[in-house]
Amino acid sequence: MMMNQSQEKLYVIRNYYDVEVWNIDRVIQDDNGETRVYALRKDSGSWSASWKLSDIQESSKMAFSEAELQPELERRRALYELKDGQIHCQYCHKAVDEKSAISYRVISYANYGSRGRLGKYCSRDCANFDQMAHEG
Repeated sequence: MMMNQSQEKLYVIRNYYDVEVWNIDRVIQDDNGETRVYALRKDSGSWSASWKLSDIQESSKMAFSEAELQPELERRRALYELKDGQIHCQYCHKAVDEKSAISYRVISYANYGSRGRLGKYCSRDCANFDQMAHEG
């Protein structure tokens, strides 16, 4: 995937399988000779960002056309879209059958008091990672 001067949009996957469209503001060479792409998103306030062109070209989450993102979007939909009888893992947000989900109480006095919060997870690892994330 190469960038040409006529490209005005950058497509970025956010929130698992939503695609944001960023308007390309300018493309410049930085001090290290790396091509940088500056983009703006104005649909919800005013956002701006900068990426190295090489990072965009190597990424499965960014492209100059929405069609280039389709394989990654399909992979993510298979992982994260809920089907009947499924819930999202509390930690990684993957779709998991409700019957096979693991219930785990995350103890965090600062966030939930002495009772903690009961969550459903796809694996014991995700439950442990969520517990570690809530420890100070």
